[in-house]
Amino acid sequence: MRDSFPDMNQLVWRSIEPKDEAALVELDAACKSIDGEEPVSNLPEDALKAAAIHSDNSLCVAVRDQLAAVGWLLVSEPAEGVQRIRLGGQVHPEFRRRGIGEALLSWAELRALQVAQPGLTLQLVITNEALTEGANVLYLEYGYENVLTEQMLVRPLDEVALPDPLPEDLTARAWDAASAPLFFQAYAEGFSDRLGDIVPVQAEWIASYAEEDEQFRPDLSRVVLEDEKPVGFVTCEVDGKTGWISQIAVVQEHRRKGLAHALLLDALQRFQQEGCEEAALHVNANNARAAAVFVDAGFVPRLIRARFMKEIALGM
Repeated sequence: MRDSFPDMNQLVWRSIEPKDEAALVELDAACKSIDGEEPVSNLPEDALKAAAIHSDNSLCVAVRDQLAAVGWLLVSEPAEGVQRIRLGGQVHPEFRRRGIGEALLSWAELRALQVAQPGLTLQLVITNEALTEGANVLYLEYGYENVLTEQMLVRPLDEVALPDPLPEDLTARAWDAASAPLFFQAYAEGFSDRLGDIVPVQAEWIASYAEEDEQFRPDLSRVVLEDEKPVGFVTCEVDGKTGWISQIAVVQEHRRKGLAHALLLDALQRFQQEGCEEAALHVNANNARAAAVFVDAGFVPRLIRARFMKEIALGM
């Protein structure tokens, strides 16, 4: 199978090994220096995890003691007749536009077909945290559908305007065991026009923050109440020197009153007091109203993240 890959400058195509960790870190840094810095993806961790599960679930392109490219796949257990397999990969900026990305994607799809269980719907998913024009074209040419596009917005925290005080009939609470359900209620109502009928289970949503998110900062997060009714919220994370707005929303009847702007500036001030140097967030590309609030608060675009999907019906 690997004999069909491009033979350029004595590149070596092989499986990823534990000794490649330093080279994977170097490859990740080289790609982010060109495509845009973002802390969400973890190329070394994902690639090494895939290789540890099965050596044939990873493939790298080696140049002496460095890596020109890497690809991998992570297989999920089937659920309700669907088996999801996540494909990942990166090509060093100096080795792009030479057919390596196409070869890695072809290999990953073939490997996915080999490991998928028959009789199911195979769902191939690619998440790219810093989408380039070349990668976008490649995914579309291979039949993937863009199912999510978000902008990463950032702003420095050297100067943050003081937020306007909340109206007298509104109060704010930090996240704790008692207030967590209020955060969920504000989330469900604040995003109702975007969630539609698909609303997460309350316990699972709360656990995704309180138990699964290592960067989550309940002390910096706020829910705003009118009497006892949640009308807005913001959840915050801190990753190194970056403060992240994880989610922010206001219920419909309280929109266009400056509440979202006040919540945002209040969170930025707390990030600054925490010693963060930059604030960041993701906003859906089709959510112009939210983007306008963020731009008004000083945020600027840094990069685009996107998720692509392709489904294949597998025979028995």
